[in-house]
Amino acid sequence: AWNFSGALHSYFNIADINQTKITGMGVNYTDSLQNSKTCLGGTALSFKAGVDRVYTQPEACINISDPQNQREITVKNQGENSAVIWNPWELAISMADMDDDGYQNMVCVESTIHATHLEEGNTLQPG
Repeated sequence: AWNFSGALHSYFNIADINQTKITGMGVNYTDSLQNSKTCLGGTALSFKAGVDRVYTQPEACINISDPQNQREITVKNQGENSAVIWNPWELAISMADMDDDGYQNMVCVESTIHATHLEEGNTLQPG
């Protein structure tokens, strides 16, 4: 048997992170920027600083509102137990693979099989 967790790293090009809104991610999350503190948020997420969160009770569809591009993007969260939402904000300066202001035009919304420890992850049986 093999225990695993995993994430589909979905990075979306958006017009302006300051106008982007995410819904459908649920309200319960752990905040990686606060040492994995368990938090309770609202039903909509807007960005004013860096975000690195694992939402533990996402809906089946997570929506990204990108008003400047006049579009809604839907991430289907099927068969997974959580969702990660990430934008590095000022940390983009320290990232070799992102322009210093690259955070302004991206958001990561990923469907995940989250496990704090692999023993808590999914198990794939032999065969």
